[in-house]
Amino acid sequence: PGTKVAARSIVERPGGQVATAIRALARLGWRTRYTGRFGEDAGGTLVRDALRAEGVDVEACDVVPGASTRRAVILVDQGESSRTVLAFRDARLDLPPAAVEAAVAGARILLAVRAARASGIPIVVDVDESATGTDPLLAAADVLICPEGVALSTGAADASAGARVLADRYPSATIVCVTMGKAGCLAW
Repeated sequence: PGTKVAARSIVERPGGQVATAIRALARLGWRTRYTGRFGEDAGGTLVRDALRAEGVDVEACDVVPGASTRRAVILVDQGESSRTVLAFRDARLDLPPAAVEAAVAGARILLAVRAARASGIPIVVDVDESATGTDPLLAAADVLICPEGVALSTGAADASAGARVLADRYPSATIVCVTMGKAGCLAW
């Protein structure tokens, strides 16, 4: 912080939590469809093309004129085996509820809570941090994935105890997974 340092490399890759998960499912042979919005920029083209190349159906996606595709700069400290994520999301990319409801048709797993719950589809919630307003989302999860900081924000002494607190707090979650950087992850 507060200094200027040389980067060992700069790599631009399409990804993110949902894009990475859906690409993994496609590689495992699942039929996949991504419903969302892309900005009218090179980043949007990069992500759409990468998803298509993996066999992900992106025909339900919109391109929003003048909007910027969601981006993140991930600063990796190899010496500490840690990362810092600087994220940007253009609010014009918000998906209207009708588009989410349409995406449910024929889905077996869906990363949209209300529509998924109404259709009996398992809900996987992967949160980055505890934030105001996320409690209803966490309470709906069948699978809850969170970083160690969220588990520790429960007041627990360690990540394992935090996972147990989260499992008790959100009983619909049959699995609570806590990611811990270079220490790996644990599940309750």
